[in-house]
Amino acid sequence: MIRMYKLIVTATLLLTAIQGENWPTVKLVYPPGGILLAGEDTSINITMEVNGEPFPRIKLWYKDGVELRSSDKINIDESQGKLQSLKINSVKREDEGNYYLIVGDETTDERAKSPSVKIRVTFLENQFKEVNQVVTANVGSFAVLKCHPPNHFGASPNYWWSKSGARIADTRNVYVSEYGDLVLLQVGYADRASDYRCTIEIQSLKEGFRSKQGPPVSLQIVGSAGAYQAPVIALKPRDLEIDAQIRRTFRMECVANGYPNLPTVTWYHNNKRITASSNVYDTQDPHSLKVTIFRTGNQVSGTYRCEARDASQASVTAYADLTVITKPIITTGLPDTEIKKASGASLVLSCAATGTPPPQFMWLKNAEDLTATTNLIIQGQTLEIPRLGLLDRGVYQCKAFNKQGGSMSTGKVTVQERLAFAIKPSDQEVYLGESARFYCLGKGDPGPTSLRWQFNGGNPPSSHVVDSDLQNQATYIIPKASTTDNNGKVTCIIESEENIQSQDQATATLTIRQGPQVKPQQDSYTYKESENAELVCLVHNHVSPTWKWLFNGLLISEPDNKRIAIKNGFITIRRLTGADQGNYTCQADEGGYSNSALITLTVLTSPVITLDDQIRTGQSDTLTISCNAKGNPQPIISWRRNGGAVVNNNRYSIDNSVTGLSALTINNADKDTDVGDWMCVASSSMGQQTKTINVIVVGICEVMKIPKNQTLEYGQVLTVFCSVNRCPNARRTWLKDGRNVMTDGRKTILYDDRIEVTNVEPTDGGVYNCSVDSNDSRNIKQSFEATVKVEVPAKITYFPDGRNVLFKDGESVVLECTARGEYDSTSVVTVTWYKQNVMIKSIHSEQRNQVQKIMTVTQRLVISSATASDTGYYQCTAVNKYKSQDKRDVVLQMITFPGAPNRPYSTWIGAGVMELAWEEPKDTGNTPLTSYELEIEDSGNNVFRPFLQGLPPDKQSATIYFLSTNQEYRFKVIAVNQVGKGEKSDAGEKERTFSDLDGLTANLVQEVKATALNSDTVNIKWEEPKSRTPSLQGYRVVYRNEGTLGVPQFTKNVDTSVREFNVSGLAAGSTYSFQIESNTGFSTVLTVSTTFNAETLNQRPDPPINCLADRQESSRMGVTWDPPLQTHGSILKYTVYYKDVDSTDGQWNTIEQKDRLQPSILLSAIDSSIDYEVEVTASNSAGEGPRTQCTSTGKVVNLPVHQQWWFYLLLVIFLLLLIAIIVTIVICCCRRGCCFCFASSGPRKQPLRSGGVVLARESRWSRFKGMFSKKPKHQPLRTQGNQHYSVHSSIRVTRDVSLYVSHLIYTCHT
Repeated sequence: MIRMYKLIVTATLLLTAIQGENWPTVKLVYPPGGILLAGEDTSINITMEVNGEPFPRIKLWYKDGVELRSSDKINIDESQGKLQSLKINSVKREDEGNYYLIVGDETTDERAKSPSVKIRVTFLENQFKEVNQVVTANVGSFAVLKCHPPNHFGASPNYWWSKSGARIADTRNVYVSEYGDLVLLQVGYADRASDYRCTIEIQSLKEGFRSKQGPPVSLQIVGSAGAYQAPVIALKPRDLEIDAQIRRTFRMECVANGYPNLPTVTWYHNNKRITASSNVYDTQDPHSLKVTIFRTGNQVSGTYRCEARDASQASVTAYADLTVITKPIITTGLPDTEIKKASGASLVLSCAATGTPPPQFMWLKNAEDLTATTNLIIQGQTLEIPRLGLLDRGVYQCKAFNKQGGSMSTGKVTVQERLAFAIKPSDQEVYLGESARFYCLGKGDPGPTSLRWQFNGGNPPSSHVVDSDLQNQATYIIPKASTTDNNGKVTCIIESEENIQSQDQATATLTIRQGPQVKPQQDSYTYKESENAELVCLVHNHVSPTWKWLFNGLLISEPDNKRIAIKNGFITIRRLTGADQGNYTCQADEGGYSNSALITLTVLTSPVITLDDQIRTGQSDTLTISCNAKGNPQPIISWRRNGGAVVNNNRYSIDNSVTGLSALTINNADKDTDVGDWMCVASSSMGQQTKTINVIVVGICEVMKIPKNQTLEYGQVLTVFCSVNRCPNARRTWLKDGRNVMTDGRKTILYDDRIEVTNVEPTDGGVYNCSVDSNDSRNIKQSFEATVKVEVPAKITYFPDGRNVLFKDGESVVLECTARGEYDSTSVVTVTWYKQNVMIKSIHSEQRNQVQKIMTVTQRLVISSATASDTGYYQCTAVNKYKSQDKRDVVLQMITFPGAPNRPYSTWIGAGVMELAWEEPKDTGNTPLTSYELEIEDSGNNVFRPFLQGLPPDKQSATIYFLSTNQEYRFKVIAVNQVGKGEKSDAGEKERTFSDLDGLTANLVQEVKATALNSDTVNIKWEEPKSRTPSLQGYRVVYRNEGTLGVPQFTKNVDTSVREFNVSGLAAGSTYSFQIESNTGFSTVLTVSTTFNAETLNQRPDPPINCLADRQESSRMGVTWDPPLQTHGSILKYTVYYKDVDSTDGQWNTIEQKDRLQPSILLSAIDSSIDYEVEVTASNSAGEGPRTQCTSTGKVVNLPVHQQWWFYLLLVIFLLLLIAIIVTIVICCCRRGCCFCFASSGPRKQPLRSGGVVLARESRWSRFKGMFSKKPKHQPLRTQGNQHYSVHSSIRVTRDVSLYVSHLIYTCHT
C-alpha cells in the first residue's frame, strides 16, 4: 500500500511538472456581497467555487477560526464538483460570525483561503425601552415624541404612529423620523392627546413582518398662538456611520419649525448645494434627504448641512457627518502570474487597498498566518523575504480588512534552486593501465533535464564508457588509462530549460601516475626473535625497477655480517631481535619516478630483566628493590625467595602499577632474615627469565653504600658513594690514585656520604678509595675502592636548527656540523656528511681544534647554486675510537613556486557583487603561502586581467565587489609564497550577476556622485533608494585603490538619513573605485550600488603661516606656527629647517613634528653664540609643500667669554677641586703616621701603615730587627731598593710592613 501511495505521488508530481502547476483558488458564489441576513429559525446556504490543477483534495470550512464538521445543524456538500456548499439549519443568534473555506492538497504545502461571509440574524425583542412619556409644547411651537423601540436587528425597520387608535399620516406638519420619533410642527390644541403610540415593523425571511406597538405617550398643549417665531431646528440631523453592505439607502433628517409659516429646508453636501433629485439624492420630502449608496460610498461621505429659511430670510443651520463604512477593496494586488525567483534572491511583495475605516493588512502563506515567522519582515502592506529558500515557495495572500470585512489578493511564488552539483567529478590519480571512474549528479528545482559528458572539451573517445543517468549518479569510466589520457579534462554538463540557470558544468582532471605501482604482499608481519623474516613488495605495472628499503625512514644497507639481505622487492632479516621491529618502506624507482609502500614488522621477544647484582641497606631500614623487565608481549613480573613466592604482608610489599617495573619493598630490614639472594621472575608467552640480587644488611658503623666502578662520558656528573650506617663520629678519607681528594666548592665537592665531581673530564678518571674509621670504641675500619673511567665519545655539538632547510633555486646552501671527542695517538674525531646514506667525499672546508685531550672538528658542506637535484635527506655523523656514532639529519628542500589552486566557484551571487571560494593548492612550494590573487575575465574573449591582490592566505574565499549587474564573469586564482606567484588555476565557470529583475535592487541608493576634495579625501553623495524595505539599517562606502588592486576597505556604517560621506586617508593622485553598500542586517545578502570612480587631487599643502622662532634661552629655541590656509588634504607632518645665518655651505639641519595637531617644537642644545635662520614646511599624502620663513626673536650674538654662563660654571668647579686637594693632603698627613725627631726629644710612637711617612730632622736612623725567638739587633737603616728611602729627616716605608710592624723599633740618634 505504501509503495502504491509513493507511486501515486510520484505520478502526480510528474504530471504537474509536465502540464504546469496551477495553484488552488476559491471564489465566493453566494451570497454575492459577503453579507447574509437571516431570520431566526430559518435555513441558509453559502456556496464557493474551487479551482486548481491538480484539483484540491482538502476542503475545510471554518467559523471564526474553528473548523466545522457535518452534523444535524451543519451540512457540508461536496457532491457538485467545483461548487462547495455549506448549509446551516434553524439559524440562531449564536450562529452569527465569519464563515470561510480553506482548500489545498496533501502533496504540497500550498493552501488557499476563500473570502469571508458574514451572517447576521434579524430579531425583534418584546419590551420597549421607556414608557409613560409626557410631552408639553406651546401653541405654534413643535413637539417631538420619542419612540424608544426595543432591541432589534433587520433590514430597514418601519415606524408609524397612531393617535386614539388611528394611524397618523405624514403631512407638512407631521413627520416620523428614521429612528421612529414623531415630530409635530406648529402644534395647536387639536393635537392634544394621551394615547399616541409608536409601532415598529421588522422584515423576517421566514415570517414576513414582525411588529411591536409601544406604550402610550401623552402630549399636552399650553399657551396661545403668539407673534412671529424665527426658524428653529426641531429635529437635527445626526452623525451617521452606515454599513453599506447592510443598508443601501438612508435619510438625513432636518425638521424645522417657525411661525406663522414653516421655513424651507435646503441641503448642502461638503458645502455644495443639493439642488434637485438624482439617482443619489431624493429631495422630495421637505423634512429629510434620502441618500442612496453606490459602490464604495465615497461619493456620499462627508459633511451635510441643512439650512432652514423663512420668508423674512431668517435662517438657522445644523450640521452632521456621514461616514459610509465600506469593505476594503484591493487596488494593487499581487501579480496574477506566477512569481519565479532563484534560491538566495530577495523577494518584496506589496498590496494596496481602500476602505472606511482604513484597512489593516495580514499576510498569509498557504492560508497560514505569517506574523510569527522569523525569516521575513512584515511592515503593513509590505512583505520582505531577504533570502529566499525552497521552503518559501507557495501561495501568498495579502488580506486587507476592517470591521466591515476583508478582501484578499493571491499570488503564487515559485522558488527555484539553481542548477548545481550534488556530486561533482573529482580529480583522479591512477597508475598507467588502471581504470578511472568519475561520478556526477545534478540537483536543482526544477532539476536537470539532460546530462552529458565531455573529454578535453569534445565528445568522449570510443574507448571511454559513459553513463548519463539523471536520477542516480552518472558515471564516466576510462577502462584502461593510457599516456594520452594524462592531464585529461573530464567535464559533466547538466542542463534544464525550466530552471533560471539553464546550464552548469564541473570539470575534473585525470593524472596518470608514472613509475612503478608498488603494493606490499602484506601490510604487516609478525615474527619471533631469532627467526628469519622475509618482507615482500610487488610491482604491478613494471618489471625492472630499482629498489631501496628504508627502516623507520633511514636507508638500509647490507651489513658485513649479511644478517640483512636485499634482493629487489624482497628483504630478508636473519636472527631477528627486538631492535628490528618498526616500519619498513619499499621504494621502487624507474624512469625518474619513484613510488613506495609501507610494511609494519612486529618482533616477539623473550623477557629481558634489568636488576642490580647487589644492594646494601642498614639494620631496621626500609629497602626498595626495583626490577625492570622488557619484552614483546610485555612480561609479567613476580618475586621469589628460597624457592617460594614472595607475597604482600606486613614486612614485604610488591608494587606492579608501572608497566615493565616491579618494586619490592622490605620494611625493617634484618641481618638474620633478609640477607641473601632475592629472585625477580619475568614471564610471557615467549618464555621466562630470572635474575637474583644479593641483599646485604649492615650493622652500625659499617659501610652501607660502597663505591662502584663507573664509566662516564665527558661532561657528566661523577658521584662516588661511601655512606656509613648510623655512625655520627665516623671519619672518611678520600684518595684518588693515592692522593688526597680536596674539595674546591665548585667542580669537586665532598659530602658526608659521597664525593661529587661535575663536568667530568678524562683527567677525572682513576681509582677512588674511601677509608672509613668509626672513631669510637668499636674501632671499625673499612676501606673500599672503585675505578672510574671517563670517555669522550664523538658528539655533535652544532647542527642546523630545525628538521628542514629550505632554499631557492640557484641559492648557495651551507650546512655546518661541529663535533667534539677524545683525541689521542690512536684515534681522531671523524666527521662525515652523507646524502641519501651515500658518503659525500668532497667537503668545502674542515677546521680542527685541540684542547688537552679534546678535539673539536667542524665540517662545512657548501652547495653552490643549489638546484632541485640537491634536495634530499642529508646526515652528519661523528665517530672516534669509542665506535659510538652520533648522527644528526636534515632534509634539504627547494622551495618553489606554489601550484595552482582548484578552480574557483561562486557560493553566493548578488547584483554587482558575488562570493567566491576555492581550495588551497596541493603543492605550496614547500613553504607557507603569503597571499592569493585573482584575475578576472569580463569581456567574453578569454582574456584575463589582474583584479584583486593581497588576499589573506588563511582564507580560501573572498567577497568580490565592483562588478556590474547582469554580466557574466570568470575568475582565476593565483597562490603566492615567498618565491613568487604560482600557477594560475583553471578558469571558473561563467557566473552572471543578478539584474534589476532578480529582486536584489531594493534598498539600492540612487544618483551616486563622487567629487575629489583634495589629495586624500573624496566626497560621496547619493539619493535614497526608490524601493526601500523595513530591514534597511544604514549605508557604508566600499572603496579601493585601482593602482594597487588591493582588498576593499570599508567606512563606518551611517544612518539611513545620511546622504553624503567623506572618505579620507586616500593616496594622492590615485584612482579609486567606490560602491555604496546598503546594510539590511543580513550578512548573506548584499545590496551594493553600481561601481563609480574618482581620482584624488595631487596638490601639496600651502606653507604654514605666522611662524615665530623665539630664543627662550641661549641654547634653546621655541618654534611655533599656524597650519596652512589650504592643506589640500590631511597634514601628515611638519618639518623644521634651521641653520647658521652666516653659514656659507647652505647645509640645513632638520627635525620633524609628526604630531599634526601640535604646530610647535623646541630646538634644544643649539649653539648659544650663533644666530639661526628657521623655516617650516607641511606635508600631506602628495608630498612636502613650500617653506615659510620664521620671524626670530631674542637673538644671542657673539657674547664675551666672561658673559657666558658656562664660564662661571667652570670657575666654580676649579675652586671646588682645589679645596678638595688641600683637604686630602691634610687628612693623609694626619692618618698615615708621621714620626718627628728633634734634638730636644726622641721620636714619638706612631701607628705605621703601608706607605707611611716617618719624619725626622738631620738625624741618623737605625732599627732593631728581631723575630719571635731572636734577640733584637741594632742595625743602621739604609736605603734598600724601594723598601726605604730618606728625605731630609724623614723616612717613608713604601713596602707593606704590616707583617712585622709589631717588632720593628725605629730609633733616632741626634
